[in-house]
Amino acid sequence: MPKFRMISLASLTAAVAAYGSPPLAQNKPLTGVLGIGAAYGPEFSGSDESSASAFPIISLTWKDRYFLNEKGLGVYALRNYGRGEASLGFAIGYDFNERA
Repeated sequence: MPKFRMISLASLTAAVAAYGSPPLAQNKPLTGVLGIGAAYGPEFSGSDESSASAFPIISLTWKDRYFLNEKGLGVYALRNYGRGEASLGFAIGYDFNERA
């Protein structure tokens, strides 16, 4: 898999808007971040050819129990537990890479 330099100004703006005011986020059942990221880098390791691509940035949580993010669609079995606020969740997802 090629190594890309990430450019994601849209995700930073969305993150500030979504998490900038915690009192508002607590009253809503759906919280998270939506954005668009961009990647630019060589076609493959050692290549002289470069390419650019765009991809979605999604990290949503519904009722502080269910989530949809880069790991997949899942549920938290344990959320913000203890002093360290540990969480345990289960997710199902798909790897879209062409090669392993």
